[in-house]
Amino acid sequence: MMNTPMVTVIIPAYRRRNYLFYALDRILAQKDVTMEILVFSEVMEPDEVDEVTTSYPQVKYFKTDQYQGASNKRRAGIKMAKGKYLYLPDDDDYLTDDTFFKKSIDILDQDSSLSLVAADTIISHEFKDSSKNYEERRKNDLEGKINGIDYLQGLQVTMNKPQSSVSILFRKSALVERDVDSMYEISDIAMYMNALLWGGAYLIKQPVGVYRFHDGNLTYSLPFSFMFNVIREKERIYLDARKHLPEPDSFWFNHFRISYQFFAEGNKSTKDKLRLLFWGMTHSHGNKKLAIYIIKQLIKTIVGKH
Repeated sequence: MMNTPMVTVIIPAYRRRNYLFYALDRILAQKDVTMEILVFSEVMEPDEVDEVTTSYPQVKYFKTDQYQGASNKRRAGIKMAKGKYLYLPDDDDYLTDDTFFKKSIDILDQDSSLSLVAADTIISHEFKDSSKNYEERRKNDLEGKINGIDYLQGLQVTMNKPQSSVSILFRKSALVERDVDSMYEISDIAMYMNALLWGGAYLIKQPVGVYRFHDGNLTYSLPFSFMFNVIREKERIYLDARKHLPEPDSFWFNHFRISYQFFAEGNKSTKDKLRLLFWGMTHSHGNKKLAIYIIKQLIKTIVGKH
């Protein structure tokens, strides 16, 4: 057994004790790998903290108001990480393949230009009425090694993004060298994009984990500050990558549009929609297509207000 872990697992926890414990069980079932597990939470009850530390002595548990929000918890964890590779799932998702870490490490060890390994994911739609539950498979479009810049250019436009970080193992240096302290938001999409700017990806056409979509899912209840920081992070990536991207203008247009539409679908206030659109107009970087899109959305939003 090596003293230094190969993988550091970083989990931002949020009021979902049973999900967290199941996720930990599946992580600890990984074969032929040394790991450290860091769990960050500021909201679990004291008895639940005791249960984590008693039931999972392998886990380093941090309960403090200092790390509010998933992004800050991930940032703290990455700084502490001793592993060469990082696994950064949400607390309600879980692995189904007990060899995913080992297979991914073997791929990453053989090719130092790769920043991540991503596999397919099962999406589990879970309802209060369990008779309505169903599953679907989220597939990668490609298989094997893909150039990071090419994947970055097509991400969410011509190529699927991984559904969740539950099915991804990152090379730590790919995120660290993208300057974690400078990242506005360490969300799933921000981690993918930063890693792809650093290096290539290896895609596996096999499901290795489950992404839960359920009543307690936080996806559509995210605050304005989160979405604003996601767009600012995408802009940071765009500015760093535009000399390398085949079509930088289409990249910035597409990613502002995708982020804004996702935000607007969440029944956000007119005020917040206008804030995001006005910011986009002043950060269009001379992109005429983006400016026209924003003007149309401004008119739609203002007219809709009345």
